[in-house]
Amino acid sequence: MPFQLASTHTSYIYRVTYLEQPAILKILTTKGRKFEANGSSALKCFHGHGAVKLIDFDVGAMLLEYLDGGELSNLVKQGLDSRAARIICDVLDDLHRYAGEIPSGIQDLQHEFESLFARARGEKTDSVFRNTAAVAERLISTESNKRLLHGDIHHGNILKSASRGWVAIDPQGLFGERTYDVANSFFNPDEVPHVVATRERIDSLATIFSERLEVDKSRVLQFAYAHGGLSASWHLDDGENPQWRLRMTSLIETLL
Repeated sequence: MPFQLASTHTSYIYRVTYLEQPAILKILTTKGRKFEANGSSALKCFHGHGAVKLIDFDVGAMLLEYLDGGELSNLVKQGLDSRAARIICDVLDDLHRYAGEIPSGIQDLQHEFESLFARARGEKTDSVFRNTAAVAERLISTESNKRLLHGDIHHGNILKSASRGWVAIDPQGLFGERTYDVANSFFNPDEVPHVVATRERIDSLATIFSERLEVDKSRVLQFAYAHGGLSASWHLDDGENPQWRLRMTSLIETLL
């Protein structure tokens, strides 16, 4: 009998039994099909390296490996933020080792930032959306080291497996510069804003990501800044409050 574990704006999550072993059944909502339509394709490519294992899939549904540990966000709440950042790097190193063909349907960063670019065109000069869009355009025009990306890495999307260690879940599936895959981590976990919303923490994460992933620190910060504008634009698209994203984006801007 399926047991519902969670429901979000993108999916319903059930614990099920498959071949006498626990597994996860993920059923996408309408919004989930929009943002995670390529998730199964990405998981097939990752093949369990740094990511949850995909057992089977169909349109709008995935059968996944059952992970018995907690979220990486728990480490941050325990005062182990730097350790959590290094784990993010380890997971991304595993994911970014994929060097095969990019599946059809996987979008590039130009397409990913479409909401921000469209919103910026209707904004006044020097608005946060105009400014973040300008940075995004410069970054995308100078991309290098392009890989199959997870697309939504943050502390809530990395879980512990007793047998395999830390692995990523819920990939969006993108193709672009690997630096972008750390951007969303600067905004999370948002349950502990007193930890996350400081210039010191932003600078510390940027340093760890830059050194561990061997990417340029200034581009790490710029991608985080650009992503903040994009995420705020998505929130407005969905009729949600973008205040947290805008607050963090303003903080990141002070370090550019």
